[in-house]
Formats: sequence, C-alpha cells, structure tokens
Amino acid sequence: MFARALRRTAIASTALFAGSVAGSLYLSPEKDPIFLAKATSRSLRTVTTGVAVVADYEWSLRSSVTEGMSRDEYAALKSEIHLRCAQRMLRAIQKNGGVYVKLGQHVSALEYLLPAEYVETMRVLQDQCPPSSLEDINKLFETDLGVPMNDVFASFDEEPIGVASIAQVHRARLRDGRDVAVKIQHPDIRTFSMLDIELTAGFVKMVKQLFPDFEFGWLAGEMRDNLPCELDFNFEAKNAEIVESNFRGSDRLVAVPKVYWVKPRLMCMEFVEGKRIDDLDYMRQHQIDPSQVAVELNRIFSEMIFYHGFLHSDPHPGNLMIQPQPVKSPVLPIFRLFQRPRNFKIILLDHGLYRTLDKQFCHDYAWLWESLIRGDKYRIRYWSKQVAQVDMYELFACMITGRNWDTITSGGVKSDRRTSELDEVTSSAAFYFKEISSVLAQVPRPLLLVFKTNDLLRSVARSLQLSEWASVSVMSMYVLEKCALSGEVEGVSEWARFVLERILARVAVWLYEHNWL
Repeated sequence: MFARALRRTAIASTALFAGSVAGSLYLSPEKDPIFLAKATSRSLRTVTTGVAVVADYEWSLRSSVTEGMSRDEYAALKSEIHLRCAQRMLRAIQKNGGVYVKLGQHVSALEYLLPAEYVETMRVLQDQCPPSSLEDINKLFETDLGVPMNDVFASFDEEPIGVASIAQVHRARLRDGRDVAVKIQHPDIRTFSMLDIELTAGFVKMVKQLFPDFEFGWLAGEMRDNLPCELDFNFEAKNAEIVESNFRGSDRLVAVPKVYWVKPRLMCMEFVEGKRIDDLDYMRQHQIDPSQVAVELNRIFSEMIFYHGFLHSDPHPGNLMIQPQPVKSPVLPIFRLFQRPRNFKIILLDHGLYRTLDKQFCHDYAWLWESLIRGDKYRIRYWSKQVAQVDMYELFACMITGRNWDTITSGGVKSDRRTSELDEVTSSAAFYFKEISSVLAQVPRPLLLVFKTNDLLRSVARSLQLSEWASVSVMSMYVLEKCALSGEVEGVSEWARFVLERILARVAVWLYEHNWL
C-alpha cells in the first residue's frame, strides 16, 4: 500500500517537475541561463520537499504502526510527524524565499486552525526576511522611475526599518524636506512569483488526487488570487485611500499614513513615528494602557467587518503601530472622571491584502456571532449553514471562536479562556487536522481571510493582556446593533432586549477601559 502510494507520488512529482521546467523555459527572459538554473533549483526543492512530507505521513501513519494505539499515543505520533514535516518545509521556504515566505507566514497566522507544530515553526518567518541590497534598490529606481535614487531624495537611510517577504521599507527625506517611508518591492520576487504560485498550486492539486483527505487547495487558491494585487502597489495605495475614507470623521483612534506617490513596485508615504503594537515597554514609557489599546483595536476591526465590509486581512503586530497622542483636558474638571483617555492612535500599515465583504455576508456573520454569544446550538447550526455552507457546525463554531464546544453551548464565549481549554483547542487542531482542512476547503473565500484576521487579532489581544470577556463584549456591541437594525427582530420586546443588551455591553466596555472592572 505504502509502496504503491509512494510510486504514484513519485511519478506525478516527476511530471510536475518536468512541467515546471517547461514553464521556466516559457517565462525565462530571453532564455537566461541564470534564471533557468534558479527556477529549476526552486522547482526541484519544492517537489522533493513535498514528496518527503507526503511519504513521511504515509509511512509513519501506516495501519501496521497505528493499529491498537490509544488516542493519546496516536496524537503524540502525529505531533512528531507534524513537527518533523513543518521543519522540513521551513528549510525549503527559507531557501526559496519570496512567495514561499508569504505562504509560510499565512500558515503561521492560522493559530487555532492548524496544528501548533506548523504554526510555531513558521512563526519565525514573520521576522526573518533577508533585505535587498542598496545596489538592487537603485537599479529598481532607475528602471521604474527613470532616475537614480539620489535624484529623488535628499537623504536615504540605507538600513531598512522593516523587511517583509514582498518588500522592505526605508526612511528617507524628500528634497522639499518632508520625511517619508519608502516601500520597495524585492526586485526578484516578480521574476519567480507566477512560477512559484503555479508550482505550489499544481503540487497541492496532485497530492489531493493521490490522497483525497488532503484539502489544502484553498491555500494555493488564496495565494493565486491575492498575490498579483499585493505585487502591485497601486492596489495598496487605493486600499489605503478607502480605509482612510471609511474612518474619516469617526471617533476611532486610528490613522493611515498618506501616500504621496506610487508605482507598481515603489511607494512613497508619510513617515509616522511610533512602535509596534505589542511593545509593552514603549506603552508604559508613554503611560498608554495596553488594555485600552486592545479594546480600540477590537472596535476598529469590528467596524471594518460589520459596518464597512472592507477588512484589513493581515493585522499582525508588524503592521500595527501605536503612536502617543497628547490628551485634551475637558473644560469642566468633573468630566475628567468620565472622559476616556485619548493618548494614543493605532496606525494601520501594509494595505496590500484586503477583503471586501458583501452586505449579505456581514448580515449573516453578525447573526452567527449573536448565536455564538448566546450559546444557542440550534441557531448556531442554522447560521453556520448560512455563512459557510458547512454541516460540521460544531467544529466550525470552534474554529470561529477559538473555544471548545462545551464552552460555547454553555454561553461561556465571553468567559476568559483557561490554560487547559487553550491546550485542548490546540491539541484538537492537530487531532482534527483532516476535518478542519475539509471545512476550510468548503467555506466561501471571504471567510478564509476572516479566519486569519480573527486568529491574528486574538494573538495581538493576548500579547496586550486583553481578557476574552472584554474582547467579545466589544464585538457584541457591533453584533447586537447590526442584528437589531436588520429588520428581522420580531416584536418590540425582542428589539428592546437587543438595544438594552447593547447598552449594557457598551457600559461594561467603558467600565473596563477605565479599570473599574
């Protein structure tokens, strides 16, 4: 059985590798031998790593080994395989770079959906991207702008202030004296991006045909859909303009750096002072309350989902900054007791990855959360079907909330997560790996990035020491209002209950922000 599966995998992999080499020849600029050599090496590394991973799972989990194992023994064995394969994949990703790093970062964000071994192993990719050289950057300016970099800037810091998988950011000063942040795409990422995407998609499809339980076409599909937009900074500039417009005039403590000019691979923006949102020492230094920051972050993203339908889908700490602000004292001293301190702003960075959510999705998603907050399993089943078209509604509810089913049905979504429950959810992600991947393959595409955003926000909230109760209370304010105004609440008494609960949620959050709870 194992030999037959491995033989089929080897044959299909050989065909895939041959196809990738043919694709390299087609994509190669003037049949450049250096390009062909690099492309062939990347393709071979991807295919051999994939075969090794598939073979490891097939061999290590063959029936003669797992027969008679207890659940704990089986879980321990799978954990060892997950870790071994994740490390194998990480080595290949780091050698290939570019699109593969982006893929690994996407995996590292799905904390409550994928086995912890994969999430933790890939997390190093968030901060370990190699920078492009100054020589390559200058060539990019000459190619894309037609002038050398020195003609554009009065000064340019050679050391980047941030390096990501697709681009890096430098501080500079324009000749008119304005300080700016310059986002520069890695010059070689486009060269291999289409080949890498198609190779990854082809391999996922091949493994799916050989092993039907492998349901990760959604991951390759997301990369194929989103990466072309992320590689064109014109899309990012447009997204930044939209989100700034959505929050203009609101009382949210959020800001978006202004874009001065943009090219597909270059973008010049307003330079904004601040530090990463998870820098607690910086907050203490400026007397900023981390719990208030976390509450405000939840407010911002709840408005994006339930009001605007335009969601920033990569809110990891590197894309969120905290900026101190002066506090305006009220005219009458008595109001100081009730004023929510406004001594910070949250700066949203990196607007390359957004998802537009239609009105029907926002409506259904609000009602799903209303059901989850109440712990009503019959309504959870109904709205899970409406939102995601899935039958495994218990698993789906756990994936959405990051809580176990018993906690959800007892109305405990607002309760703080115990360490034992966190361990249980993490181990369940590994044990139900096949079922989770099946759900992810079924759900609508917008929901995939909502999953990712939820997991990233939970991670940030945890680093800011925000309680689960406060986090869900913030969301419930927006959920209850969305539901109350949907026109589907039956009767005046039911509508009044929704309004009253929203008022109580708002009061509770206000008390929490003022450290009265």
